[in-house]
Amino acid sequence: MILAMLCALSLLFLIAVARRWKSSSLCAKQQQQQQRKSKLPKGAWCLPWIGETVQYFTQSPYQFYHERVSRYGGIFRSHLQGYPTVLTSTEEAARFVLVAHHKSFQPYYPIVGQFLGLNTMKKGLLDTIRKSLDIQTFPKPPLRSQRDYITSIDSIARWVLSAWDTQSPVRTAEESRKFTFHVVLHAILTLAPCDESMKLMHDYIYLLSWMESPRIRDLWSRSSMNQKKKEEIQAWLLPRIVERRTESVMKNDILQFLMGSVDENGEKLTDDELKECLFPMFIGGFETTAALLGWIIKYLAENPEVLQNVKAEHQSIRMAKTSNEEPLCCSDLDMMPLTWRVIQETLRLANIVPHTIREIVDDVDFKGILFPKGWKAYISFLSVHLSPKNYKNPLKFDPSRFEVSQDNGAYMPFGLGNHTCVGRLLVKLEIMIFIHYLVITYR
Repeated sequence: MILAMLCALSLLFLIAVARRWKSSSLCAKQQQQQQRKSKLPKGAWCLPWIGETVQYFTQSPYQFYHERVSRYGGIFRSHLQGYPTVLTSTEEAARFVLVAHHKSFQPYYPIVGQFLGLNTMKKGLLDTIRKSLDIQTFPKPPLRSQRDYITSIDSIARWVLSAWDTQSPVRTAEESRKFTFHVVLHAILTLAPCDESMKLMHDYIYLLSWMESPRIRDLWSRSSMNQKKKEEIQAWLLPRIVERRTESVMKNDILQFLMGSVDENGEKLTDDELKECLFPMFIGGFETTAALLGWIIKYLAENPEVLQNVKAEHQSIRMAKTSNEEPLCCSDLDMMPLTWRVIQETLRLANIVPHTIREIVDDVDFKGILFPKGWKAYISFLSVHLSPKNYKNPLKFDPSRFEVSQDNGAYMPFGLGNHTCVGRLLVKLEIMIFIHYLVITYR
């Protein structure tokens, strides 16, 4: 009888302890959730799942950020493309995400990146690609010098512009793409302009027309066609990779570098892996540069005084040459300070790449604001570049603002941190050279 009573009392005691522990755990959990919720940035969810995706794609990026920054502050939350998202608009937050805590923010590739195969590449392969694209740090032979790039870009610029005499009108977007695509093609495969190269360019432009504006009705109707076009391009690349392996003379291009590279296991890349690497390079290498060139032509046309000064700069360079056929050299580029300021100001004002996206892999606190694990983070370069706090009269095209170095940390057209654009030097070279021949040849 006594033993039974002791057992009952013990059982009641254990139940009471368990309930109290459960209650305290729930309380702690609720407190933690409440604390986590209180740290979330301000913002709006709008519609379930869709969130503010419609507004994001129908408004201009400047309008979308400007309206919400004025309402919620420099860091705000939203729901974009099916994911809860934290959006930043200050240089301090950009450096926090991309540099100081970059390990907690992994690169994220939406639909376009998935189509290009960036999410399925072997670990370390993207870093190998980045090294191959960086002409400043080409780490191993065959070494391609800056002079080699200038010579090839010079000939391609002349080839494109020479055809303008018979064109009326000249369509800037098409001609810019023709130029930048063939610069990238030569850098990757050492292939000169030809019927094959034009066919390849049009194939990529076909894909870009869908990637840049994936309308709802196109998601199903064109998905199989896009996949077929992708397979056609890869089928074109494969025999050129196989042929390169049999050549006795090494070429100074990106394919040659990749063929000499190894993966994280120390193994050489296979033909299929090389094909997967080369396919996305063209899009990343030519489309944004073509857009930049188009914006530069627009701003020069709208600012005749700047155009005249740029023209005078290039005419003095050309007059020092022995003939009009003599190509540019490295020292000539050092004599184009105004042209470089025009490029810098266009990058700031046009914002060819308005933002970058990261996936948050750990809870991170920034000045009392939580970046929650599992969310996406949008880092807006556009908001930084067009902020009146960073630039006086920010919507005005004014290259003179770069006469003084912009060391306030508010200039990041090529991104920041480990994923800074590796093609930034190549962009500078090709734009300077093209502008040279444009302003001395045409009105």
